[in-house]
Amino acid sequence: MTKEGSDGTDLSGAWKSLSKALREDEKYPREDVALEGIRDQEYRTRDRCLSETFFTSRVVTIPDTLFAQYDFMTCRSFMGLMPEINRAWISIDQRLFLWNYASDHEADFHSFDEMQQVIVAVGLVQPAKGIFLDTITHLLVVATPVEIVLLGVGPSEENPQSLELLRTDLKAPADGILFTSIVGTINGRILLLDNEGRIHEMIYQTEGQWFSRKCYLRDLTTPLFAKLLPTFIPYPLTGTVDHIVRIVVDNSRGLLYAHTEQSHIKVFCLEGYTQGTFELLQEFEFSNSIQASITRGSRGRTAIKIVSLHPIPSQTDVNVSLVALTSSGHRLYFAPTSKYRPSDPSTCEIRLVYIRHSGRSLEDAEVHASCYSRGTNLMAASIGNEMDSLITTSIDPVRISYTGGMMIKRYTELMESRPLDGRVWDIVEARGPLNPFTVDLLGPGRGLFVDDPAILGNELYTQFQYSCRQFIVLTNLGVGIVEKLRPVDQLIRLLATAQVQPSHFDQFAQIYGNAEVCAMCIAILCGHFNGIEGGNRSSPMVSSYTGVMDQTRLMLAHLAGRPAYDDPMVSTSSPPAAQPSGAPTQSTGLPGVVALATPTDVRYSARHQGLVLYISRILRPIWQQRLSNLCVTVPVANLSSEQSVYAVLRPIQDQLLGIQEFLESLRVGMSADMSNIHLGDQADAWLRERKSLEQLAQLITFSRESISFLLFLIDHRVKDILAKSDVAAQKTFGTMTFESFVVETEKSQALRFELTKSLVMMVGGDGAPTMTQRLPVDTVSESLYQRCPVLYAQDRLGLIKGNEHLQQALAAQDGMEVDRLLTMALRHYTLSLDQMDLSELIRVTNCFNAKNFHM
Repeated sequence: MTKEGSDGTDLSGAWKSLSKALREDEKYPREDVALEGIRDQEYRTRDRCLSETFFTSRVVTIPDTLFAQYDFMTCRSFMGLMPEINRAWISIDQRLFLWNYASDHEADFHSFDEMQQVIVAVGLVQPAKGIFLDTITHLLVVATPVEIVLLGVGPSEENPQSLELLRTDLKAPADGILFTSIVGTINGRILLLDNEGRIHEMIYQTEGQWFSRKCYLRDLTTPLFAKLLPTFIPYPLTGTVDHIVRIVVDNSRGLLYAHTEQSHIKVFCLEGYTQGTFELLQEFEFSNSIQASITRGSRGRTAIKIVSLHPIPSQTDVNVSLVALTSSGHRLYFAPTSKYRPSDPSTCEIRLVYIRHSGRSLEDAEVHASCYSRGTNLMAASIGNEMDSLITTSIDPVRISYTGGMMIKRYTELMESRPLDGRVWDIVEARGPLNPFTVDLLGPGRGLFVDDPAILGNELYTQFQYSCRQFIVLTNLGVGIVEKLRPVDQLIRLLATAQVQPSHFDQFAQIYGNAEVCAMCIAILCGHFNGIEGGNRSSPMVSSYTGVMDQTRLMLAHLAGRPAYDDPMVSTSSPPAAQPSGAPTQSTGLPGVVALATPTDVRYSARHQGLVLYISRILRPIWQQRLSNLCVTVPVANLSSEQSVYAVLRPIQDQLLGIQEFLESLRVGMSADMSNIHLGDQADAWLRERKSLEQLAQLITFSRESISFLLFLIDHRVKDILAKSDVAAQKTFGTMTFESFVVETEKSQALRFELTKSLVMMVGGDGAPTMTQRLPVDTVSESLYQRCPVLYAQDRLGLIKGNEHLQQALAAQDGMEVDRLLTMALRHYTLSLDQMDLSELIRVTNCFNAKNFHM
């Protein structure tokens, strides 16, 4: 296919560079593939002054008002996190407090003090559909030994940012049972675990039935005959009871995982079962061989137990379904026994595929709380009576490398450790808007575009699309916000230090490579800095905006390098083969050996390669998307269809504008550099790089204006525009990708013309539908030219203006007005004859004949 811009500019070089960068990034392996070659104890540490991976951005202490409620000698208190609503819950005897840790106001908390007994467990779940008002977004489940109460949670009418607790009159007797944890499913089921290892379900419905109440508990794990035994007869009658101690839901597969005191894992199937029922699919035994494999590398440890389970959603990894964390910090990876199929519960059974050993920081520690998500692991280990240590591990993206074009199937992990004041109660990942790690993935063609799991794991690849991940650590003293810094965040922190030196530039480049660091520098100079820390330039993370920008320019100049030709050594005992006329050659001083410099041997500078990396990663989310997917999407994450599209396209468009401005400044700088170059082959390399940069600039321009055109269609109801277009245009629009729309000139230009013609007809016709931003018919061309001045250059507006005047003439009633409009239309058509095919000429002629217009 032809790779030309709308003005005939050759884009093949820019297109090839971009495609190559995209292919290289897509070679990044999935986590399960990388695990195949990982080595035991392979953890690395870095100099925190150069590249700290985790950063505590904020510490919020529990408000004094809540501390005043404690009677440390007699009260019973529990706490936990609810990231879905940005709240921490704290129970003090029979009182419950929901504390907004994200608020700047110390007294931002709700209290609920209507319980008569000590609160022993609290959970936040999604409500079942059709039972509650739409204003209730979650259910708060509060359990005491006497009863379990459901409270509705929703935004306040006065302030949507605030929460309101609503009484539902739904409660069930607890019959003296002490519950330890409460979890929920996406379809509204509520599951509770008691201190004797039994799993219960809280059944709730709109109305009571003949043999059941409106709200009641059902024991799911005790057999029916055991329920008929007198209370003084224990069950089971013989043997040791291995109680379940923790449960967790995998909503993507419809499963409930549980682990016992002896670290056995049970898998229950919820999918396809009604309220009050489930099926035990499998019990995986924590065998002696597994215990021995773990203790073999753990000095002085004899008893190691599983302390937490972390389901891996099927949308993010089909080959790893569960990660279990032990008290020693070891991670056990489980995979499905066969390819997961929702209709076949047997595919949900698991098998142990890998044991990841802990590092030296955990040799003597006892892990008691953790959070694992997408290769990132945070663990709390006890180091004293009143202190914990936070140990973090994460994938080191630069240690997954290539050999002979093949990806090495192994990676290393980075490990950091820091002390914490207080004892950790809970660790969760914060939920942010459109965050791919926390928002449920929807699948291809359903709303926002879903990245391949391997791509999501490549932080170098995604750092310019997604904000840094945040984790919340709850202790008995307060909340700490721990950020997982992207490489660009690490660079900004380095550049913000007052003592930064050129030697630090080289040390940072040794970690990530010159091209990657240049890509980060370009991102900062193009305005990506404004997105760091939510655009707060005065945040503790960055001390001086101006200073960072100045240091970034210095670092980019220091690492940019120069384009040059490779010197392939061609050994021959005869005279070298004839070279094309004008091809540069360079003598090596060795008999019969000539270094040939051909156009394909040019090695672009690190600055050029970094720019290609940055552009490819900005365009990647939409580059291979069909136009129909880009323009027509379903509402997601509380956004309308149009808002969902704008949430994706607008930021990309803004970033492309920043790149254009950077390229303009770079063009001026390269002209100055060229004046100091005298060697022929070196000058030719600079010329080739400058030509490549010009092509990249053209590609950016066409991409920006193509996005503007698509947004213009969305503003004016793209479905209605397509309905008035011919079948060929509809088919092309449904199959053409954004990449083709940018680089395939003839097809994209024809499609734009047909859609524009349909828009003119729709706006000017009788009974035109109401539009979000309706334009007068004679301003469509001007509006398109303002948005897309290159795609709609003045010499290409003739057809559009001719169609506008023709459409107005067909709708006009006054004879003189019709003649005036047709005369103007004819003038525009006459100037655009070379752009009109035969079918278009016939259509226009027929319209003129219908109005009896003859010249």
